[in-house]
Amino acid sequence: MAEHDTINHYPITEFLAEFVPFNCLNPSEITGVLKNLCSRYFLKNTIIQASASLGLIIVQKGAIDLIGENNQLIERLGEGDSFNLHSLNDQHPGIHAKIFEDSLVLQLTEACYQELRSGSRVFDRFFHHQKQRRLRRLTLDSQQKSLFLSSIATIVSRELVYTSPEQSIHQASLIMTASNVSSILVLEHDDLVGILTDKDIRSRVVANDLTVMTPVAEVMTKQPHWVDIDSTILDVSIEMSRLSCHHLPVKQNGKLLGIITASDLLMAKQNDPIHLVQRINRLTDIEQIIAVATSIPQQVVQWVANDLSATHAAQLLSLLSEKITQRIIVLTIEEIGPAPVAFCWLNFGSIARQEQLLGADQDNGLIISNEVRPEDYPWFARLAEQVCRWLDRCGYPLCPGNIMATNPELALTLEGWILKVERWVKSPTPESVLKTAIFFDLKPVFGDLDLAQSLQQKMLGLTERSTIYQAALARSALAESPPIGMFRRFVVERNGDHTDAFDLKARGMMPITDIVRLHSLAHGQDAVNTLERLRQLQQHKHMTITDSRNLMDAYTLILQLRLESQIENLQQNQAIDNYCQPKSLSQLNRKHLKDVFSIVNQSQEAARLNYLRGLS
Repeated sequence: MAEHDTINHYPITEFLAEFVPFNCLNPSEITGVLKNLCSRYFLKNTIIQASASLGLIIVQKGAIDLIGENNQLIERLGEGDSFNLHSLNDQHPGIHAKIFEDSLVLQLTEACYQELRSGSRVFDRFFHHQKQRRLRRLTLDSQQKSLFLSSIATIVSRELVYTSPEQSIHQASLIMTASNVSSILVLEHDDLVGILTDKDIRSRVVANDLTVMTPVAEVMTKQPHWVDIDSTILDVSIEMSRLSCHHLPVKQNGKLLGIITASDLLMAKQNDPIHLVQRINRLTDIEQIIAVATSIPQQVVQWVANDLSATHAAQLLSLLSEKITQRIIVLTIEEIGPAPVAFCWLNFGSIARQEQLLGADQDNGLIISNEVRPEDYPWFARLAEQVCRWLDRCGYPLCPGNIMATNPELALTLEGWILKVERWVKSPTPESVLKTAIFFDLKPVFGDLDLAQSLQQKMLGLTERSTIYQAALARSALAESPPIGMFRRFVVERNGDHTDAFDLKARGMMPITDIVRLHSLAHGQDAVNTLERLRQLQQHKHMTITDSRNLMDAYTLILQLRLESQIENLQQNQAIDNYCQPKSLSQLNRKHLKDVFSIVNQSQEAARLNYLRGLS
């Protein structure tokens, strides 16, 4: 560790001006800061303990972890972040900092830090809220983030359905019916003055034989109780019980934000992942399945808010999609009768790899027993048509590339599938490889699992022996490079709907998936999930520990960023996509993403050497 007593004031002033709360200080306050700063350098894994003399630490370069008493990570800080361990340690002894990577920091004396807090309301509020957030995170982590202690922010309906006091009950009822809600907010000059519910209409209008032209103001609940967006599910449950009501308006900083209902709370309590899987298995008609399936995206928001990792979220989403497909197949067979011969429904692509996130379309097919007769095919066509159509209604769109069981080319006998794979492997073309690589990521969902296993073993045997196909697969895997150019700058789209962004899935995730699939097939590995493929490759010495772990870390980070971006799409009522704007990321995440893309580039070069050496 090295310490520097003097610093160059000009670049430090420019640096501080980029970050809250220092950009809110006046020139004289900045001058005072500069007089009380020193620069320090910490090596990786250095531990910093709380001390009254430590003052405020501002990260200039590198990354620092805040660690709680039980060695749990509270927060990872990057460029521009700051912390005061002494203040945090007052209420939770044991909090300390650990240098995650070699770091250059600025140290502001405790006296100057306290003086700024006393003299600047903005400065004081920033660190007060920062401390509350970090201590709350620590407390929630120690309580393992009980669902009931999670915020209602993820389940509140933010689409305001409202009327005015002078509107008639008839007009308000029409709005409620059109919006399919059981309550309506009453606003006057944008201020909340009342709420009208189905119960109010029954008990105050119908029961008293009032005309439906009665003004809303005469029967609404005036000045209704409301809750803050930061309230927990437990808080709101208690409040509803206390008030004997089923609807509560929600405000943020005094401004009306939305409404929460007893049904919202019930769904939040019931829709933990395990309960949801069990519930799907008990559903008896397609409308019930659709209702559950279309609610999943908002439940993912809640799971992620409770610190569910992206890898676990992908596994859960894939599992739920699989369970929904199985249930739809069961209901369809109950309707059209038993299968004439054995068959197996297959999933392909991300869902088969257990890597599905939000917005994924269908990728499926059928293996039919070789004993099938010509007159049996209409049954399978009817099965495929209804299952794919119902999946579409459940929020899994029809595949634009027609990779579905409704495509006769993907509803084949086992013998037909094997002949098709043999043609792909023996005579690969760039176009055929691009279209068919997805079929090597397959998972049986329903029916005779032996059919799928027989096909997969045949596929692995063919690809392991064919250097021609491996070379073709390598060319396809190398066709899309990560979006990073010279001087480690991101390469983004310059026009169109996604200006200044790049596709994290196509440019980041798929190159990893393609490279790992290539290695896995070349060595006859039977895993389908990308992380599991990497573990198998490492275990069988086909990849070094360093390379496999680097790719695991790269995959995990990109998956996490994709999920966070999709959650943001949902919360802003935007279409779900896989685009990422680098400027929206933290400095630390931008650095990590550049490191990830460098790793992917290196992996692609290694694949080029392994599979295309000496080939044009």
